Amino acid sequence: MVVGALNYRHQRYLLLLESCHDEPGLTATLSAFDTLSHWMKQHAPKGCLSANALAAFPDNTEIHFAVETYKHKVIQHLAQISGREDLSQALYVLHEGITAAYPFLGEAAVSAAKDSVSALFTTTTSHN
Repeated sequence: MVVGALNYRHQRYLLLLESCHDEPGLTATLSAFDTLSHWMKQHAPKGCLSANALAAFPDNTEIHFAVETYKHKVIQHLAQISGREDLSQALYVLHEGITAAYPFLGEAAVSAAKDSVSALFTTTTSHN
């Protein structure tokens, strides 16, 4: 039942991320972080269901596989949205940082992450 709930939520969130794919770049990436902000506010104000499921069932291989598969898809989407595969892991860490910090910092977590995203785009050049 937990895996089914995770898969359902994962599909819903990935569909939202796909809506940010219009033109890859900084604007689309910031839009993806705004999408995450809305998601956290509406669906996960107490934190990420995936992280909570892993914490509650640390030895469950089905849950681990479902979450790992989903998280890799998030990285792929962030690479596509940003047009910067070289930044995909850094963007993922910022994305996950929001999901961990949101219950405590709320929108301040999103704002800090978006500032970091802008700085990454400003201070790095694409190596794709």
